[in-house]
Amino acid sequence: MFGAERFCLVRGTAEGGTELNAFDNALLDAGIGDLNLIKVSSIIPPGCHREESLPKFPKGAFVPVVCVAHVGTVPGDTVAAALAVGIGPEGFGVVMEAKAVRGSEAEELAREMVKEAFKVRDLKLTKFWALSAEHRVKRTGCALVACVYW
Repeated sequence: MFGAERFCLVRGTAEGGTELNAFDNALLDAGIGDLNLIKVSSIIPPGCHREESLPKFPKGAFVPVVCVAHVGTVPGDTVAAALAVGIGPEGFGVVMEAKAVRGSEAEELAREMVKEAFKVRDLKLTKFWALSAEHRVKRTGCALVACVYW
């Protein structure tokens, strides 16, 4: 069984010729575009610690992530994505994702979802982080945020 020991929050924004290219370019901007990302649900395992930066992964490495992306195709529109992370006293945590038209709105939505997740689990929230990305669309744009585990 895989058990992550560390996580890092990253963000990226970009334009692309297609929605998929905009997403791919935003992954590159976030520093995770050359990895095979494995989507996982939004749980931080006990004992997993936050790092400020990513390690040097080899190209093509299989890396678990929680990722939220917001792609837009209307020039002038703003797209935003956010993640919020909450950790309890036992080290167990939850990650929540949100999309909105402004980064601050997406961040606030994600923060509220973390608070609710802790409330329904009857857990105390002791550590809290949030990160957002916002992008004004020129043609096809993407804003994304990811929680990368290793």
